[in-house]
Amino acid sequence: MPQWTPDVEIDDTIGAQLLASRFPELSPVSLRLLGSGWDNHAYLVNGTTVFRIPHRKLGAELMETECTFLAYLAQHHLPLPIPNPQFVAAPDERFPYRIAGYPLIEGTTADGVEWTLAERAANAEALGRFLAALHRIPSNVPFAIGDKLKRADLQYRLPIALSDLSDAPKGLREVFEEIGTTPQFDRQPVWVHGDLYSRHLVVDPYRRVCGLIDWGGRPCRRPRPRHLDRVDVSAPGFLGRLQGGLRRC
Repeated sequence: MPQWTPDVEIDDTIGAQLLASRFPELSPVSLRLLGSGWDNHAYLVNGTTVFRIPHRKLGAELMETECTFLAYLAQHHLPLPIPNPQFVAAPDERFPYRIAGYPLIEGTTADGVEWTLAERAANAEALGRFLAALHRIPSNVPFAIGDKLKRADLQYRLPIALSDLSDAPKGLREVFEEIGTTPQFDRQPVWVHGDLYSRHLVVDPYRRVCGLIDWGGRPCRRPRPRHLDRVDVSAPGFLGRLQGGLRRC
């Protein structure tokens, strides 16, 4: 079976039946497909709650740790909203994977917005403040995991990133090359999102970041920039404002 092939079938009918049987209080279930990614189907249920239903084993494993992690983060103050699962169903004979639902974070994902450079830069400080607050949350807990996918291993990741940026503007390649010279982080590992890019940022109608979603890829590790190839860090002032936000918290 190819790496990304779903190992269980999910469609709107199956999704509605699963949710109605697991959460009778939601009946009658009205759902709308928000998207289907590598690991999950995401549905908006009854207009208020986002449910993610794993369709392959790796997605289910990530959801297991994500639910524990988000419950832990909910005990700490973060300056931007994140999902906080209110509905969780364990695997059973009807469906082999955990299902989780959380209140909708109103807005649209940033990948669906046509951004100006100034609008991108205007969000950098808020992101920096959020990441600084996230990094301060204690990580010495039993469910913390390491960087199994080598996302922070620059010796492994940088050549891949640079090969993908062969046609990118010179300034963007220079940013990556500078990242490659970053000194090794030699302090206590910190929490990171693990998959921070535009599709996982929620923005309001005024194009201000108002939430971060999809924490399934999170490890506990050294903080390193990731997916900068999908964020226009060349926007004037972006990196400076991001670093300013990090320093202020």
